[in-house]
Amino acid sequence: MENVSELAKRFVELAKRYEEQKEVPPLSEEELALVYEVACAAGFECKGVVLGRVMVYVESRGMFPLNGRCPAKFLNEEGGDHQAATCWLNQLWKLAEVPRLFPSNDDRTAQLVEKVHKEILRSVPLAPIWLTNRGDMLLEYPPSGLGFFVDHTKEGAELGITVGVHQHCNGFMERIRATVKEDVLRCRRCSLRVYLPRDIETYGELREYLKHSRR
Repeated sequence: MENVSELAKRFVELAKRYEEQKEVPPLSEEELALVYEVACAAGFECKGVVLGRVMVYVESRGMFPLNGRCPAKFLNEEGGDHQAATCWLNQLWKLAEVPRLFPSNDDRTAQLVEKVHKEILRSVPLAPIWLTNRGDMLLEYPPSGLGFFVDHTKEGAELGITVGVHQHCNGFMERIRATVKEDVLRCRRCSLRVYLPRDIETYGELREYLKHSRR
């Protein structure tokens, strides 16, 4: 995959190609491949991308498309609609079509590329943390919002009471006091327990501790 800066530049160029049109026409195979690369660079796990709309029902609005501007939708691992990735890409497309607020087209393009680049990197989730030798993994606690621009957990973020989600089990994992010198990460669903020193404060420190403790 090419670097994120180049992807952001190509994505802005794509959106600008259709910004004067009321409705974006069906994207070509090459254009679909580009938006798929952008979603993957942002950390979304997608099985593929196809043309189409993702329709949802809201009582106050009835049926409406999550991707009303960009006519591409992503597929999840089961082959169904990946709502979060589709909605996020649609918002990124609209960001790349910001009205001409800059003194020259070159200034506008450069600033839009910078904004798109920032949002792609911002959307990358925390890498899973390997908890046990059996393959139990800790995923980040889901950020609020449905695919819109949200902040994800970073390596330097402090561990709170609820530290994340147990992969596959999908139970929330909490940190509680266990002994004089240790805390424990406990899954509320399957009761998995992983001990750690009480002085571990961040996700990065937890990752390093568990990596060495599994040896």
